[in-house]
Amino acid sequence: MTYSSPCVNAGTPDGAPLFDLDGNPRDALPDMGAYEYVSPVAVEESSPKEFRLLRNYPNPFNASTTITYEIPEPGSVTLSIYNIEGQKVRNLVSGYRDAGTHSVNWNGLNDDGLAVSSGLYFIRIEMGRRVDTEKMVLLR
Repeated sequence: MTYSSPCVNAGTPDGAPLFDLDGNPRDALPDMGAYEYVSPVAVEESSPKEFRLLRNYPNPFNASTTITYEIPEPGSVTLSIYNIEGQKVRNLVSGYRDAGTHSVNWNGLNDDGLAVSSGLYFIRIEMGRRVDTEKMVLLR
């Protein structure tokens, strides 16, 4: 704390508590702009309500694209990239995921680490019996 600050002991005495949060008696005015809060703050996280694959961005893309998906409950997820002929090009996600919103990047490489050609590709996500698909365009 900088004691030469004009904010030190510059608060108003009206409604100022007699004791600080540690229970020590206050011997001066509160600092201007200081705010004490006794109750803990809670952040409530909400899980997605439905299983869905969102649009990747950017689309079309050149170097890489971000793929986002939402799952309402935890479970085994598979997310793969397919070419226009229906051949699997890359497996990006395979395994257990917690409920929530997840993102994964694809850099335009196949499972062998080789760059794929420009064209139309499909993102396919599977979780149990649920399946969703989106189109994307790679421009080299």
